[in-house]
Amino acid sequence: MRLMIEQMCGSSSELPENPRFVLDGCNLLHGVPWLRPASYGIEKEYEQKVIPDGKISIDGFLCVFDVSVVPAAKARKELLEYSTEAFQRLIRSQITDFRSVWSYSSKKLAQHEEYIRYEELFGVDSAQRLFRRHVKKLKDEHLAKRIQSFMDILPDILHEMVPELSNLRDRCQVFGKVV
Repeated sequence: MRLMIEQMCGSSSELPENPRFVLDGCNLLHGVPWLRPASYGIEKEYEQKVIPDGKISIDGFLCVFDVSVVPAAKARKELLEYSTEAFQRLIRSQITDFRSVWSYSSKKLAQHEEYIRYEELFGVDSAQRLFRRHVKKLKDEHLAKRIQSFMDILPDILHEMVPELSNLRDRCQVFGKVV
């Protein structure tokens, strides 16, 4: 709508306070009150018209929205998503030890543009939260690998501890593996 008004009246700075419109065959003879953000709160300074009872019929209302915030919101959302993905890639490439601590790692990360941009957009607390989530994932993966390595050698250990179990190989299963 603003674009249509700007095309009719020139730039938005030249817009009249009460522009006239002709939209989709609807002729608004008396115009539509046009309030810009700078004029909010001073509505009483504009001309007020009292409509006499019974002398007007209203067929409908026209509500005009400036939708330029929609592309801005979409662009901001894309920027935030891109920044988050870039920061997560940085963390994955730089932080590979589950024993990493924030105080040391944050200084290391602060040398990278991805961290600086993420911190500007989301703050240090959010960056630290993503860091801790990544370190927890590394620790969980490390523990899973250790458990798996123990499970892999368990049959050999059981065989050394109880050699007669080898006779029962066909009938006995321990932890889902044949001993």
